[in-house]
Amino acid sequence: MNSNNDSEILGLLRDISKTDQTVLGFDYLATVTAKIGEALDVEYVLVGRSTDENLYRIKTDVAWSRTKGIIPNFEYDLAGSPCEYVITGNRVCVHTDDVAASYPNDPLLAEMGIHGYIGAPIIKKDKGLTGLIVAMDTKVISDGAKDRISSILEFFGSRIALEYFRVDAEEKQKALNEMLESEIQVRTFKLVEAERELRNQEKLANLGMVTMGVAHELKNPFNLIHGSSEIIVNTIDKYFNETKHIDQHTARAFEKIKKASDLLSKQLLIANQSLDTLLKQARTGELHTHNVSYDLPEVADSCLNNSLHRFEEYDFITSIEFVKNYDSIFVKLSSLEAFEKALEIFFDNSLYALLEKKQKSPPGYVPKLSITTHSFEDHPTLIIRDNGVGIPEDIKPRLGRPFVSSKPRGKSTGLGIYLANIFVEKNCGTITFDSVYGEYTEIKMILK
Repeated sequence: MNSNNDSEILGLLRDISKTDQTVLGFDYLATVTAKIGEALDVEYVLVGRSTDENLYRIKTDVAWSRTKGIIPNFEYDLAGSPCEYVITGNRVCVHTDDVAASYPNDPLLAEMGIHGYIGAPIIKKDKGLTGLIVAMDTKVISDGAKDRISSILEFFGSRIALEYFRVDAEEKQKALNEMLESEIQVRTFKLVEAERELRNQEKLANLGMVTMGVAHELKNPFNLIHGSSEIIVNTIDKYFNETKHIDQHTARAFEKIKKASDLLSKQLLIANQSLDTLLKQARTGELHTHNVSYDLPEVADSCLNNSLHRFEEYDFITSIEFVKNYDSIFVKLSSLEAFEKALEIFFDNSLYALLEKKQKSPPGYVPKLSITTHSFEDHPTLIIRDNGVGIPEDIKPRLGRPFVSSKPRGKSTGLGIYLANIFVEKNCGTITFDSVYGEYTEIKMILK
């Protein structure tokens, strides 16, 4: 190589290297590729690397055309192309003329009308190959231009390798930062949840104290109301027994009063039992063990009727389609009252979900509530399923935690399912939930 040629190469290197130092990454590759193409006066310059999936398939990172400038990137197979010898041979590949005829299995050369081809490897710091830089021309490359092009491609192959290394390092750093940020978000979420849980536990501790006080205060008026209700019933019965002639209007009125008094008495009994259960829970955290056997379908029907009484004012009750699939199963319960309270909480929730969907749905919607009792792996199982509004997705992960409710503010304390879980657990049972928002909710209780 003569001194004039050396000077020309050095001059071209200086011109090409005059790139804004703030331009980095793929922007730098695009800028320097365009400068190389213009300085060498060739038709195409390509910079590319093997794809992650296939080492013998190249994907360009920058493709430059003298007539079009930067063109869209593309992929092509190495096999049967001159690039195969560049990427696998660790050396410059030079074809000054008729390269398409030398590689008939590379249709891209013929389509682009390429005659001259010079490709140089892009070598990593560990001497391994990472890609290639190729200059192609639609005319013959002269012997004088051959040396100049080869030297410049080899030089910038090394410089591009450093840029690739820097880009890869940045991408790894970015991925690491994203992973760390994700981990921080997860940990922050856990801390927030732990703090919320701690606050809830504090609330529950305070609630336990308040419960004991309120329960004690309510016991006396509840007992007084219950006693008064019995007096009303006894007075009516005595009146009927002592009076020979009672007109139908008065009889119907007394019958309604008696029925209402019976219902009031029954609900007060349930309320008293609930207060007793809450008092036991607040005092000891445990329920007394009875281990008495109960007919599971009979218990379910009794609790359903109690819940239905609480929704009597709503006309939709008569439109509910009830499906009962009962196997005769007896269960031993540590506390019947606690288990009944749990069932009534779930029935209340199902009826509320049906009511809410009935109010929102067009005519034709039929509310359905199914109750199933059977034995699952020798364990008594009760399933309650409704086609109501379902459980919102944001509530599902927190379902069962204290003060969490899908009902509007003021409609619920958010303690129902939490307490139901406690009551079922006291009876050595477990609860699972399955729900699709807007379609259904299914509650499965498996008892030991």
